[in-house]
Amino acid sequence: GMLTPNARSAYFAITVPAGGALFLNLSSQATGGAAAIFVGAGTLPTAQQHDQRAIGSGLDLNLALANTSGGDRTYYVLVYGDRIDGTVTGDDTGQAIEGICARALFAEDGGFADIDCTNAEGRYALGVAPGFEYRIEAGGNENYAGEWAFDKTSEEDADLVTSPGVVDFGLVRLGQFTGTLTLPDGSPAAFASVSPLRGQSDEHLG
Repeated sequence: GMLTPNARSAYFAITVPAGGALFLNLSSQATGGAAAIFVGAGTLPTAQQHDQRAIGSGLDLNLALANTSGGDRTYYVLVYGDRIDGTVTGDDTGQAIEGICARALFAEDGGFADIDCTNAEGRYALGVAPGFEYRIEAGGNENYAGEWAFDKTSEEDADLVTSPGVVDFGLVRLGQFTGTLTLPDGSPAAFASVSPLRGQSDEHLG
């Protein structure tokens, strides 16, 4: 089958004989984007309820499974061609940040939808199902703080995003605190830890 902008999802039914194997490979003529493959053994899968999901990112998806049930079994395959993508840059430089992992969570229940890490151009692409709302997070690294869309610090405050959509992130560079911890007698406090809090809240920043 084929996915198009007007038909972004499709179901397939494949019967695998006892002891047989099924190998699924997604191919595309597109140069960018993302997709998702879900499989149900004997039942129709959805993005939230399925037996297996193809591992991978973007349009490079493969899935192999074996029928060990002792009889012929029909596997139902759901393919989505929708996506949420964007670019991650540093707020201070405007330059792309490679290796930042963005993830999509279902807004309804916080369930995992997809994850992808940025390339050298700072681009990521998440394969998601149409018709749902998502919360999107760009994780941080040793130099930049992570955030949720759009410019939010927590999942609860994140804006809701639908697909297809574009979510760009400008991550804030982390600051650095230095100092010395001592005991009341002035001697060094060995093995002590320091954790900064955000403003007047109890939210730990690192």
